[in-house]
Amino acid sequence: MYVYIDVEPVGFNRGFYTVDVRYFYRVTADAFVGAARPVEISGLCVFDKRVILFGSEGSAKIFSSQVTLDGLDEQHIRQTNLPTAVVEVTAHN
Repeated sequence: MYVYIDVEPVGFNRGFYTVDVRYFYRVTADAFVGAARPVEISGLCVFDKRVILFGSEGSAKIFSSQVTLDGLDEQHIRQTNLPTAVVEVTAHN
């Protein structure tokens, strides 16, 4: 039904970030009481996942395939079935 994503920097380790993802989904099941016909019940389930990722130190250029409606890619209307590609480039001296 819905996903909440939160990204926060790790205070004690520069360049690392915690990513918290909370999934909300609906579950529908048939409940049987004795020999009677089943009754459909539904409920809300929540699942949390936390990971720590290295996210660079800010010198990266980031390019994404997501549509920017005010940008030059207006001909590519966003579709929900397409993946999002992200490329990060860093310059090393």
